[in-house]
Amino acid sequence: MCRIITPGEGHEHGTGTVAEPAAIAELLRESLIGELQTTGDLMARLEMIEDAEVSHALFHLLEKKRRLTDDLWLLLRRVEDRFFEAGENHGHSHSH
Repeated sequence: MCRIITPGEGHEHGTGTVAEPAAIAELLRESLIGELQTTGDLMARLEMIEDAEVSHALFHLLEKKRRLTDDLWLLLRRVEDRFFEAGENHGHSHSH
């Protein structure tokens, strides 16, 4: 089953596009959650399917999804770093 995502659906960003790092990070987190859920689904199906050819193909798809998830995680971290470096929502400065 496919899920169609439209602006404003499933999150509180309203309609349109986002430019602020915090809002972008939230969208990336939602995407990462989706990737992890579908990876879990594929893993479960891999365990259920006895056909060697299909299992082999699913195994390679899971490898690709793993790399995609890694890339998405790294992108999320870069956007979060921009948010924390800006420090606009922190309200004061001090060294940690």
